[in-house]
Amino acid sequence: MRLVNEDNSINCFHFKCLDTNTVYTIVTTTNTHPNSEPHYFDKAHKAVEEVLRSDGVRRKFTRIQLKKRFINIEQLKLELWVNWKQQENK
Repeated sequence: MRLVNEDNSINCFHFKCLDTNTVYTIVTTTNTHPNSEPHYFDKAHKAVEEVLRSDGVRRKFTRIQLKKRFINIEQLKLELWVNWKQQENK
């Protein structure tokens, strides 16, 4: 499954990359559209997502970067991520 759809919408916010076996969570979305332009010119690919990796590293990606990077993922529910993180810390 891909993280970003063809219309640049996000499929899920908690996911596991099957290529690297790493769990990620999208924690924030920031709109980069300037207020001086009309709202109808705003596009989803202009958004910047902050992604939290399971080891605590945070990175910011545009939707286009996410679309290219995460092409083989598995959707996780939040409670699965919490359980996985607790097992990792043992």
